[in-house]
Amino acid sequence: DFDNADDAVAGYEQIKSALAEFMGNPTESHSDSYGKNDGWSIPYTNATIPYRIDTMMNIQAGDSSFFVMWRKQPIVIVNVEVEGFGDAWFVYNDYVDGSIEMLTVKKHWVLVDACFGHLWAVPEEGREFLGWYVGDQLLSKKLEYNFSYHDVDFTEITFVAKFDNTDVQMTPSYAAGRAFFYEALKVQLPELGGLTADIMAGDNYVMLDIVGGDNNNYDTFMAIVNYMKSLSSKGWSVKEQTQAGSYPTYYCSQENTNASFQIVFNEELGSGIYLNSINVYGGYESSHAAKEYIANRFEINLPNMVITEAEFYCNADATELTYDLTKESGFVESDYEQLIDSISDKLGTGEDESDENQKVTTWVANGMFWFITWDLSTGISINSFLM
Repeated sequence: DFDNADDAVAGYEQIKSALAEFMGNPTESHSDSYGKNDGWSIPYTNATIPYRIDTMMNIQAGDSSFFVMWRKQPIVIVNVEVEGFGDAWFVYNDYVDGSIEMLTVKKHWVLVDACFGHLWAVPEEGREFLGWYVGDQLLSKKLEYNFSYHDVDFTEITFVAKFDNTDVQMTPSYAAGRAFFYEALKVQLPELGGLTADIMAGDNYVMLDIVGGDNNNYDTFMAIVNYMKSLSSKGWSVKEQTQAGSYPTYYCSQENTNASFQIVFNEELGSGIYLNSINVYGGYESSHAAKEYIANRFEINLPNMVITEAEFYCNADATELTYDLTKESGFVESDYEQLIDSISDKLGTGEDESDENQKVTTWVANGMFWFITWDLSTGISINSFLM
């Protein structure tokens, strides 16, 4: 105890300076209406039994006193390792520049008598998180996992975050549908093998009708649902909307954007999985996405054009395609000729089958019949089908 607050503060600062000479600056430091508090915590991890030394000083100027506390406590070293396509960390809160911040590390220590902590895993785009493991034991499949141990008899533990690391071979139709969906919602669906996808799209929607899979349809459905749940760190939330007697439906939406869609499982339709966008991402244009799809799937590079509206459909095996384009000011001859030239660059010279009501050009190539139609008043339509 001191006679007055000034003497207490002066003594406090002298001892603090002395401690800092051999322990460095305090790892925790804050002041409030009750006084001042500075603390040092130095872990010793190379001892036979790892431990930490804690020193804490606290001053209460109101009654002119302060105290110094010293303790030595055994600790557990926590390691975080990663297998597969993703990353993971130990998460804890600590004082940084006078305020509490969340920190992420690969290695940390916790007190033996507490031995708890928070782990956080993040898969790469399109990859699946398989779970948290210690050795061969699966602890949890949740991306965020809180662990706690009592009566600890070990001095070090290693948590392994395991992610999918397979080289998935996507079918052309699923890969193209996945790219289309990304254009609309800025979310990359998981890489899954053995799937095919019909695509329907306009400027306000994208729909994927997904069939098949390396596993059964319901497993594939849940793989997509669980992957969307793993994107919570990117603002995506997933809510189940299933009603009694109906098929499972999940509603996915992204915080701070209008992007949202439904994942529906309906095995009776034979399609299995149906992804229906309700709101697309700002700036999405179905004409641009369709142009990219046709270039990737058919190697036909359509010209850049100003389009008011565009409707697109392509089935899974690309044997049927419809691409309807509308321009508010109306198309002109040069627009039509540009489209013909771009298709002819891949398919060769087409046949002109125009009449007084519409312009039509056709091609036959690789067993497919292609035709482009302009009705001279509203829109242009590009179509193809298997002969």
